[in-house]
Amino acid sequence: MLKDLIKAYSNLPKVVLILSLGTLIIAIAEIFYVPILPLYAKTISPAIPLIIVGVAASIHRLGQVISSPITGNWSDRIGRTKPYILGIIITSITDFLAGTAFGIPDLMLYRILSGIGYGMFAVAAMGYIADVTTRENRATAMGLYVACMITGLAIGPLAGGYIAEFFNFRATFYASGIVQLITGIAILLAIRRVGVDTTVNKIQQANVSFWATIRNKGILSLSISNLPRTAGLSAFLYITLPLLGESWGLSSSIIGWMLSAFGFGHILGALYFGPLSDRAGKRKPFVFAGALTPGILLLIIGVGNLPGITNTSNALFLIILLTFLIGLSASANCSALPAMAAELASKTPATSIGFARSLEVIGFLIGPILGGYLIDTVGYSSSVLIYGALPIIASFLILFGIKESVR
Repeated sequence: MLKDLIKAYSNLPKVVLILSLGTLIIAIAEIFYVPILPLYAKTISPAIPLIIVGVAASIHRLGQVISSPITGNWSDRIGRTKPYILGIIITSITDFLAGTAFGIPDLMLYRILSGIGYGMFAVAAMGYIADVTTRENRATAMGLYVACMITGLAIGPLAGGYIAEFFNFRATFYASGIVQLITGIAILLAIRRVGVDTTVNKIQQANVSFWATIRNKGILSLSISNLPRTAGLSAFLYITLPLLGESWGLSSSIIGWMLSAFGFGHILGALYFGPLSDRAGKRKPFVFAGALTPGILLLIIGVGNLPGITNTSNALFLIILLTFLIGLSASANCSALPAMAAELASKTPATSIGFARSLEVIGFLIGPILGGYLIDTVGYSSSVLIYGALPIIASFLILFGIKESVR
């Protein structure tokens, strides 16, 4: 089994390896400030309601919703490199500037601009990968790329938590911007040195139809079905865990460990499920399982009333363990979804991936806002029960709403 995995990844094109390694570093840096973002927002505006904290945390996703479909179509027309590098420049500069914010309005402005840049480089990178892979290795390549991206959830919060402890909250934003910009320059030099071994030059067309792509019922169903899944997960990860940790009196670094459990699980799963999907020649079962299982695990947290346990050490251990399992099971979706989107519109893969990603990200946009509202109104445990119901609903939409042709 291990030998087969090593062979699958070692045979991937060099462009995939460069983009994945670069994304690993960028993702770590981009997530430096995630565990402290709700706390940072409350520091610069102490009287802020939790629902506004949720907006501040999720508005980065709005930028991705805006830029992802536009960038996908743009990169199908002109190639991948320019949108990719421009996106990194935008997100690195605005992440740095977020550390200078002295009020919620300017923090939100920098966050939405950062999201626009993030959406640009992420979609362009997946377009690269779709170009240089086939159905036999596409999910493997997507799994590697997404595993590197999710590594940011594992390492970034840890590093960011310690930066915040030893320096201050603002330092996490400064470090994020600097590391991302340096990495972007290195990626550009590496791509130019290796040469762009991609079919992108063959697919440049005078008329790459955005509207024809988004009218594809399969792409629309795939994306809409995944929306409640991402809403439930993001509400749990980006609002509930940091605020719960603060209510327990935990340090920023321990809160970082809570978030990182999801990332570690996601990395392991993504590296395994991608090649498994390629060998099976199927995507839908993995997209389905990546919604159903995390929903069940969230229900276990809510039914067990883990946030209400008075013995904090026991509750912390159980939540970290279950968060790891949520990340592991959710990763079944992460490699299959972009591969399936690309295969549903093979002539315009980045347009398809960009649109699918934009609708998926709407769930990430809604989730923290929903989480802030629910915690304010019904408390932690009841909120987590609602979070769990959302991915389960998504799994049934996936099961009955998407048809897949099997090779």
